[in-house]
Amino acid sequence: MNLVSCRCTNCGANMQVDESKDTAVCSFCGSTFLVEKPTDLNELNEQAMERFVGMMMDFEIQKGVLVKYNGKSEKVIIPNGVKQIKDAFKGCTGLKSVVIPDSVTNIGNAAFYGCTSLTDIRIPESVTNLGAYAFEGCKSLKEITIPSGVTLIRLGTFIGCTSLTSITIPNGVMRIGDEAFRGCTGLTSVTMPDSVRELGSSVFGGCSALDSFSASPEWIKRNYQIHPCLAKYLPKNEREQETRSSGGCYVATAVYGSYDCPQVWVLRRYRDDILSATWGGRLFIRAYYATSPTLVRLFGKKAWFQSLWRGRLDQMVLRLKNRGLEDTPYQDKPW
Repeated sequence: MNLVSCRCTNCGANMQVDESKDTAVCSFCGSTFLVEKPTDLNELNEQAMERFVGMMMDFEIQKGVLVKYNGKSEKVIIPNGVKQIKDAFKGCTGLKSVVIPDSVTNIGNAAFYGCTSLTDIRIPESVTNLGAYAFEGCKSLKEITIPSGVTLIRLGTFIGCTSLTSITIPNGVMRIGDEAFRGCTGLTSVTMPDSVRELGSSVFGGCSALDSFSASPEWIKRNYQIHPCLAKYLPKNEREQETRSSGGCYVATAVYGSYDCPQVWVLRRYRDDILSATWGGRLFIRAYYATSPTLVRLFGKKAWFQSLWRGRLDQMVLRLKNRGLEDTPYQDKPW
């Protein structure tokens, strides 16, 4: 087998390939490319320079800041030397994979906003800042590793990343901003370190599949009073006490984890302001209170029970909020 020198037409990497083959797979970026066989070294160098110039024209870089990506490739390797990425890839719906070099320390606001086909992105440990809305709408992104140097996850960073199934917050993150993971409907597992001291509002709003929340009991106790939905992850004895202390909405409390949870506040307002105003509504409330405690006691912790009611209650809460019922703290009314 005779080997010839060639250069990957996608990333520009030098390598040697079998002379008899018409195609090769790049060992650096993984892409398949046609093997062009130059007649001499000068021709090889000319071709390499043309490809390099063509690749660099895809990137608009100003003083180490990647301002705009103008290319059409599905797979992108950002040039080494870039230190900051602004909203360069915003709306690049055809982009599927990105390799970020170690020189990058800052991924700016809306950097990959709306990259709906993005499935793979490699963020180096050099990155210490993830901007607001940086990955909003990246609905094909299945996994992401947050670098250990990040201390703040900003507003809406991962909104609508519906294919994410698990996320590990690195130890060292101290604050997670409002709606950071809102609408990540495929998210089932979250690992939260003790370093997180502040959670914004609706950080996991709409994450209806979330059923595993790994955090220390001390962390949950410290935060569930502010974020009542975390009560479902309290130690068993304290969770049962929390559920027993609720004055109603038994099924909703079992599903959402706390009587003092935004979704339950909406339902409590519906009960007190709308249902209780009619004869039929009051009859329904009495029937509900007569049967639901037994149902919750027997089945409230079962996965099928939670799944059965979660979707229905989420839809009902959304309709009620659209009608003007608020999800702010609420004190029950006598009726």
